[in-house]
Amino acid sequence: MTTIVAVRSDADRVLAVHRARELARALAWDDRDRGAFETIVLELSQNLIDHGGGGEIHLRRCDERGLEVVAIDRGRGIARLGDALRGGVSPRAGLGEGLAAVRRLGHELRVTTHPSRGTVVLARRWARAR
Repeated sequence: MTTIVAVRSDADRVLAVHRARELARALAWDDRDRGAFETIVLELSQNLIDHGGGGEIHLRRCDERGLEVVAIDRGRGIARLGDALRGGVSPRAGLGEGLAAVRRLGHELRVTTHPSRGTVVLARRWARAR
């Protein structure tokens, strides 16, 4: 089952993080794993607002220990994807660390971006074995 949150404002971003927290708690994730996944969702939601003109967050389990988030926008795309993944570069006043943080905190990351058509980011994280 997939949970979809339309993200256009800070209130929507908070809702997306809340839904991510619920999913992680349902899997009995510890604070470290849950916090990492919440941060991934927070960063991707913020990117939707700041760079994509809004979009959608899709959340779901990807197996018995994993969670997945897909962020979809119809914005202008990421012109310098390699730089965005390394961090420190932003077309706006931000620090440019959002996608780089998602890369560090996630266990799997895929990005598809097209100029003037938008960006799709898939990130997955698995709970550590106990």
